[in-house]
Amino acid sequence: MKKNLIIVAVLALIFSSCASRVKEPVFAFQGKNLHLVELNGVAYDAKSTFEPVVFTFSEVAVADGVYKINGNSGCNQFFGQYKAADGRIKFSEVGMTRRMCDEESNKIEMQISILLEKANAYSVEKNKVTIYNGKTPLAVFEVK
Repeated sequence: MKKNLIIVAVLALIFSSCASRVKEPVFAFQGKNLHLVELNGVAYDAKSTFEPVVFTFSEVAVADGVYKINGNSGCNQFFGQYKAADGRIKFSEVGMTRRMCDEESNKIEMQISILLEKANAYSVEKNKVTIYNGKTPLAVFEVK
């Protein structure tokens, strides 16, 4: 009887420690591809750039509350980290490939680079994520 009680206690401890590692997503689109639909108040047409602008907010944590992000900025691939909570977001350690593209793609890419640097807030509404600098919307993304 004593042996069974010890086994049950050990199993309960193991299962409770595993359950505590499971974290809720930061927001509903974590782990999904978000496609740019608006940038700095202007509708975005994916045909206007060498590659479509896509952000992927990973569910892979690199530290407590810090996750991976990657995507395409219209010309180049980018990668880095983000931390998001309570409507706030911060991108960090962002790197990017450096291939040459056409003028329009480079223009969009520059705006995406600024977004990654200045973004500090987000909101989620249905299938759309809006990223802000303060109260100024920088970009609107949607799952497609």
